[in-house]
Amino acid sequence: MNKFFIIMMLSISADAFSWDGAVAGKISSLQVTSDQNMGFRVSMNDQSGNELKLCGDNHNFAYLKRDDSNFEVYVSLLMAANFSKSDVTVYSNYDETSTNYCRIGHVTVY
Repeated sequence: MNKFFIIMMLSISADAFSWDGAVAGKISSLQVTSDQNMGFRVSMNDQSGNELKLCGDNHNFAYLKRDDSNFEVYVSLLMAANFSKSDVTVYSNYDETSTNYCRIGHVTVY
């Protein structure tokens, strides 16, 4: 049983390190703009209301583009989380095609 627990913990930890940003908090704003300009954007605050940087850099938002897999599902989930004031974790990676802005790759709502 201990070996199973250790393997599970290592696999969870490895997943957390595969992202440039893994930020937990509440959604502070949702923005919509043209798809060529990082079409759907999410900004977040921590539990104290402080603005969060989503990839550990200077950018205070992460984004999705219409061509992202499951775009509609991400947008629906993020909007529902915003309206319900749920806690959210946004996992993102630097997108070299957009001057290293944070592109969303995974979302968890609690």
